[in-house]
Amino acid sequence: MLAQMDSLELFDRSDGINPFLILDGHGSRFDCSFLEYINSPLTPWSVCIGVPYGTSYWQVGDSSERNGSFKMELTVAKRDLLTKKTEHDLPFAIEKSDIVALVSTAWEKSFANKRTNRKAVSERGWGPLNYNLLLTAEIQNTSTQLNSSLAGTTTNSNVTPEMLNLTDGYSGSLTEKIVAFRKREDARNGIDADDHARKRKETAQAAIDQHKRITAGLHFAAGNCQLGPELWYHAKEVMKIQQLAQDEKEKRANIRFQKMVDKVDAVRATGKLIESYNVTELRTLVIW
Repeated sequence: MLAQMDSLELFDRSDGINPFLILDGHGSRFDCSFLEYINSPLTPWSVCIGVPYGTSYWQVGDSSERNGSFKMELTVAKRDLLTKKTEHDLPFAIEKSDIVALVSTAWEKSFANKRTNRKAVSERGWGPLNYNLLLTAEIQNTSTQLNSSLAGTTTNSNVTPEMLNLTDGYSGSLTEKIVAFRKREDARNGIDADDHARKRKETAQAAIDQHKRITAGLHFAAGNCQLGPELWYHAKEVMKIQQLAQDEKEKRANIRFQKMVDKVDAVRATGKLIESYNVTELRTLVIW
């Protein structure tokens, strides 16, 4: 897609500013060919990852407007096709050769529908780019909760820090005391948010340095969202290590195969009849 846009010269790079692209955390974003393209001096793109731990929430195709309508239209297309086959005395079955036509028919009425596409894109927070994703029920359930000791219930606060006076006068002084108290309590209980974040970043970076498989979560935990040259280098190293491991695996398999060939040849070279083979010789031929 990016190569097609670049071939049409949609973006002017003469000012030294690269086109910017924000993507969800799907694994394909860390594919070597993609990373090579966006980091090439000939086709530079500034690409960042959003929602590293909630990819499905941001995928437009997973929305009810897209996915649900496609399934319904596909059902209708199958029914119409089977009706036509019945009318022409053809087998009442969906064949492999029917799939492309069925998907094309359903696609035109679902995923290719501009009106519902715009609705899904808007609700997912892509266009306009906003914080709609944070309104997802599952994500809301993980938001900070305030315990009400008087009511004995737990409620979500709709008041943002910007709406409160946390710096001036008595409320500012009280806020500082609350923060200081919380830090002391956290230190006493072994809970330190800054230290936890630092350790989490160190753990993620260590995994990256060990050339572990890249994921959006790991990349984000290391404190980076951009798919830049360093990540491309890391991806190439990971692929190189994986290729070496695969080569070693195939080498060991070839050695085992050759040993088996030698055993089989040795059994056959004895000239014995099958009835005369011992258990070891029979096992060798059965495995072969």
